Amino acid sequence: MNVPAIVQSSARGAQVFFQESPNAAFTLFQSPFHITPGAQGIPAVPNGASGMIKITQHGSQPSMDGAAANFTGIVRVDALFQAPMPARVGGATVTFAPGARTVWHSHPLGQTLHVVAGTGLVQQWGQAVQTIRPGDLVWIPPNTKHWHGATATSTMVHIAITEALDGKAADWMEPVNTDQYGGVSGCSRRAYRVPTLRLE
Repeated sequence: MNVPAIVQSSARGAQVFFQESPNAAFTLFQSPFHITPGAQGIPAVPNGASGMIKITQHGSQPSMDGAAANFTGIVRVDALFQAPMPARVGGATVTFAPGARTVWHSHPLGQTLHVVAGTGLVQQWGQAVQTIRPGDLVWIPPNTKHWHGATATSTMVHIAITEALDGKAADWMEPVNTDQYGGVSGCSRRAYRVPTLRLE
């Protein structure tokens, strides 16, 4: 049986050589990877990084009211995670009371919303208001002016996942006025279905 004996790692990948068949080398995936003889391969910590796996206990993260400058209505923000540098992704569960919503804003690297409860609305600047429901995933492209929140008659809860660019995850703008919340150009709110990837 060929047992991995030597691993040569580089930025291009890792070459594995065998004691019994040194010519039977193969390349692992495009990242540094270490193999212990007789054991399965375990990805190495990226160059320059160190540390241990961290578990954050449920309920240990802060819960706070949404900032009045960033939201209209009653909003609760429960921080989920903020990865340490060099990672730049963070996440939070945001709960909107009926009628509550964000102000207009954008994200330098975009944002993903995963709706987990209630019925909500999302709108891109200049486009129609769209309805979002539990299981829907909403991708908001970088630097896209938009807002999202609950309908007038339902709460809405979503998980927001956002990356920061130079320490900034969002650019907050003006509030969504009543006409905009009701629909584009003052038309009544209509349930437009968002094309989404649905989780089974």
